[in-house]
Amino acid sequence: MNIFKQIQKSIFGPDYYKSTVLTQPFIASFKYLIKVILLASLVGIIVFAFGVPSFYTTVKKMVNTEITNFPDDLTISIKNGIASVNKPEPYSLKLANKIEEKDEAKNPVNILVVDTTKDFSLNTFAAYNTIVLITKTDLVMPKDDKGSLQTVPLSKFGNAEINKSFLSAIESKLIKFFPVIILFVMIFMYIGLFIGFFISTMFMLLIYAFAIWLLAKIKGDKEFNYKNAYKVGMHATTILIIFTLLSVFVPVLSKFLIRLVGILIITYINLYPSGQPEVKVEAQA
Repeated sequence: MNIFKQIQKSIFGPDYYKSTVLTQPFIASFKYLIKVILLASLVGIIVFAFGVPSFYTTVKKMVNTEITNFPDDLTISIKNGIASVNKPEPYSLKLANKIEEKDEAKNPVNILVVDTTKDFSLNTFAAYNTIVLITKTDLVMPKDDKGSLQTVPLSKFGNAEINKSFLSAIESKLIKFFPVIILFVMIFMYIGLFIGFFISTMFMLLIYAFAIWLLAKIKGDKEFNYKNAYKVGMHATTILIIFTLLSVFVPVLSKFLIRLVGILIITYINLYPSGQPEVKVEAQA
């Protein structure tokens, strides 16, 4: 049976649950879940791919605007780990593209400030209201979106002269290799999506399986144990994986209670289509 037929029957297939899910080995259900998660991760990447052209156009425009804004006569030199600039210091280069922050007080005004006359300090960085600060020996820039900073010694960059032509050359190389960069990003995203989907699904199934087992006991299935509940859950959770994909557009589908009710409904209509327990479970050793 191909995966799409299995998905269909895992959502609604009372005979499939009775004759296959509950009689097949645990590993068979596990393999099914792996295939579904691989497929769901692929769908996620395909959705992401639709936004790549727009993302590329936006990034290209922003980078080009900032480089165009870079003064023709500005040169920042790095030699033996020491920075210098051919302008009076501190020298500030304002952002051409405005960046909005939730806290307006944190909205950066400058993209770059060069000040080799002072040592780095948090107060100095904050006062310059910049994204990047170059001191005499260090490059200071944000580490994450929580306000943390990281300091990189300029000695790591070797000797260089940063000017408009240098930045334009880097831009050309990035545009040239952008498709390759995106390809690698999508591969890593696919792997990351799969791992994230798999771990979260297996963990949540511990809870969902208990709810399924409890439902079976309420219906009077004396032979139905937790292992069977977990197997059923690996198929019934198909609806929850679909919920996860749709939650991008319908956020309420990510709520735990909605998902719990969803998997219990799928379980009920497939295990008890007539309202009574009529299933045969896998024989236990």
